[in-house]
Amino acid sequence: MFQDPFRLKTRPQDPYGYGRVTDSCTGVVWNGWGFSRYRPTAGRSLLTINREVKMKRLLFIFAIIFASRAPSQMIADITEDVETEFGTYHPYTVNVQPGIPPYSIEPDFSNVSNYGDFEFTDDDESYLLQNAFCVAPSSYMEMYDIYNEAREHDVPIFITTDCVLHTYHLLYDKILKTAEEERFTQDLIDLTDAVLAQLESAHDAATDTLVREALLLDIAYMSVGYSLIDTTFTPDSLVDSLVDAEVALIFAHEGYTPSPIFEYREDYSQYVPRGHYTDSEALERYFRAMMWYGRMTFMVEPPFLMPEYNVRKSTRMAILFLYAVANTMVEDESAISVWERIYVPTVFFVGRTDDINIYQYTDIMEDVYGEDFASQTPDYFVDEYLLDAFITEASALPGPEIITWTVGKGLRFMGQRYIPDSYILGQLVYANIPSLRIFPKGLDVMSVLGSERAFWILDEIYHETDYMGYEEKMDSLKVMFAALPDATWAQNLYWNWLYCLMPLLFPKGDGYPLFMQNEGWQDREIFASLGSWAELRHDTILYAKQSVTLEGFPPSPPQTPGYIEPNPYLYARLASLAEYMKNGLSRLDLLFSDHGERLTALKNLLLCLKVLSEMELENILLSDEDYELINSIGGILQNLVSFEDEYSDDQSEAPSFDSDDQMPVVADVHTDRNTMCCLEEGVGYPLYIYTIAPIEGELYITRGACFSYFEFIQPISDRLTDEAWQTMLQDDAPSLPVWVQSFIDASLDCTVPSPDHYWGGVGELAEVSDTIRPHGPKIFVQNPTKLPFQLSYSLPWGCFTTLDVYDIMGRKVGTIFRGWKDKGSHSAAFNGQCPEGVYFLRLTAGGAQTTKKIIILR
Repeated sequence: MFQDPFRLKTRPQDPYGYGRVTDSCTGVVWNGWGFSRYRPTAGRSLLTINREVKMKRLLFIFAIIFASRAPSQMIADITEDVETEFGTYHPYTVNVQPGIPPYSIEPDFSNVSNYGDFEFTDDDESYLLQNAFCVAPSSYMEMYDIYNEAREHDVPIFITTDCVLHTYHLLYDKILKTAEEERFTQDLIDLTDAVLAQLESAHDAATDTLVREALLLDIAYMSVGYSLIDTTFTPDSLVDSLVDAEVALIFAHEGYTPSPIFEYREDYSQYVPRGHYTDSEALERYFRAMMWYGRMTFMVEPPFLMPEYNVRKSTRMAILFLYAVANTMVEDESAISVWERIYVPTVFFVGRTDDINIYQYTDIMEDVYGEDFASQTPDYFVDEYLLDAFITEASALPGPEIITWTVGKGLRFMGQRYIPDSYILGQLVYANIPSLRIFPKGLDVMSVLGSERAFWILDEIYHETDYMGYEEKMDSLKVMFAALPDATWAQNLYWNWLYCLMPLLFPKGDGYPLFMQNEGWQDREIFASLGSWAELRHDTILYAKQSVTLEGFPPSPPQTPGYIEPNPYLYARLASLAEYMKNGLSRLDLLFSDHGERLTALKNLLLCLKVLSEMELENILLSDEDYELINSIGGILQNLVSFEDEYSDDQSEAPSFDSDDQMPVVADVHTDRNTMCCLEEGVGYPLYIYTIAPIEGELYITRGACFSYFEFIQPISDRLTDEAWQTMLQDDAPSLPVWVQSFIDASLDCTVPSPDHYWGGVGELAEVSDTIRPHGPKIFVQNPTKLPFQLSYSLPWGCFTTLDVYDIMGRKVGTIFRGWKDKGSHSAAFNGQCPEGVYFLRLTAGGAQTTKKIIILR
């Protein structure tokens, strides 16, 4: 069980810089005064639209997108419940009129109450004066470390949208990984085993040469999947050479090579396990098998220059494959039911395939071969006339919207999913635009999702509009996505996550705090949205179809003021998403462990932040309880994303936790066949953000955590794993995008040689060890005491609880208890082997902590 300590209270309504520039790219350089640029001469004669026409088109597009003016500044705003196949999406609405009075900052910061508590560089001070905020590197592994450090040292805390988006990513990734480990992997093994057995049986029964040949290839296809997910599997001798050849290519993952089974050129570099799939060998096996089933295509239309013969052979393979699936039982379930147990939940997480699927081909099978096709013998499917009829009907089905170019339209067993951002990226490169733009940018996605500033950067800094056809295609995408109905954005978790980013993509004007009313803040919000988008792509890297270009310790009682980034629209949308995710998982029977409680806790936290940020915008004073929440945010977030493994019977032994506790993740999102490179989107170690915020009539410097985001090119033969990316960041980090110069030095070295968590300090621990919050957890123990000793403690709420023992050097010497505890009083005993001396008991309950100093005697 997991329960959040802070519940919503009713509030009174008080009055690209890719690095090197080549001769085929546009170069951008920061010269200390502004952006200098180089426009390549190649292609400029093709530019047919002058500045006036471009401006008119932009005004027209923005008139459509921003037709009614904060909700009207976003391309979508759901205000009523939406019914989906996974449950009801309920929007938490925002009704606020920003009214923070204008304020200014003295050149010497004399009107900033706590300015003397900080030491800033000259660059930081310049940014503070220019933007009222600045961003600086940290050496921490996670965002919550920054908040734990700030709380311990009484630094006013700034809760960012970044930290809650990042927390949602961690929960999403953990929940998806758990579903794969607990459900999908075994279902996939059972399904593969049963379908393969049915194919072998059909092959034994068949007599026709063409039918037997197609069935052998189907057997080889399923045997590859079986070999990838189960290392003990041995393929039949009739197909072992084909299977071994495919498996060797998959493990070599060197790039585009003709498939021994399907004959078209497959990108085998895609089979490198990445994302969370490097966490265990079982997940690596699942990744490779699902990638195989998701990518390989039984073609019904040939790609460029492939002979028609291969299409007929491939389609006969598909027909006999479906025939086998229709006749397969997995224990007492039909194969299609087990297939749906994998496919449907992944639709909820990511989306539907845009390739032809089993349902569509089954309908055609019934039309062409009869509703009783499953009861026929294998030789029934040799008829060439019926094969022609099948191909004719199948060819009339819609083709994929995200085109991979090396393969035509056809059936995929577990087809990779249509995702809107891949569609956007693919539409803005060759050959969907006539000029040779081979790599898109993450900014393309944010521009289509409503960011006028992102398009400005693309145009004025990177000069992407110099590519013929780019601007027209961008305009059409903006119109298309602005016209999408509410049901589209609410349909699944992936679309909904993108919907949550929209509140970061419109400019904040009068009534918002000063630090939000400038271009630097617009760029910082785009930076945050790209960071969250990179995490989304990381979490879904297995299922999402890529676009392709054609060839610490507790502080003293909370008295320190703090501030919440006042973006209630984002908190509201993310709260709705967390609730929708929990309800959908419950409907799919995929709520394992305490995941439901954690999602509810996140929703409640987000609703608190929504209400409090509305109060900030309406100039309503926050209470001591509100500041308690702000100051506890580090512990709350850490508690939300700390997942315990199985406990041992001996509760004095601390359980192990997930080792994947470093923030940086990376995902390749686009492949270019011309250069054999891919576009990587990476999130690095967290950055500090300092804002000058108005709190109770005074200006304070507050500190929080924000994303670091990177975009760069990588050879497809070396697609990055999270581990390789973290090593790169520790050895030689790539450059930040050049356009971030508006709020941070883009040339800043973001290498973090020795990242670590924040552990706190013994001195501070000793100073506060006997202070107890009036409404927080409490420890009662005889002092001094002897081993073994008894103690009692009380909790003001039920939550995940940890009771640890530390020595005078701050080293943990034992864990008395770790697990769920209900509200009320509890007792425990400690019998650790430690010498006499001064020790500290630390009780962590939800987002709150308290510490008791004890003296142990012998």
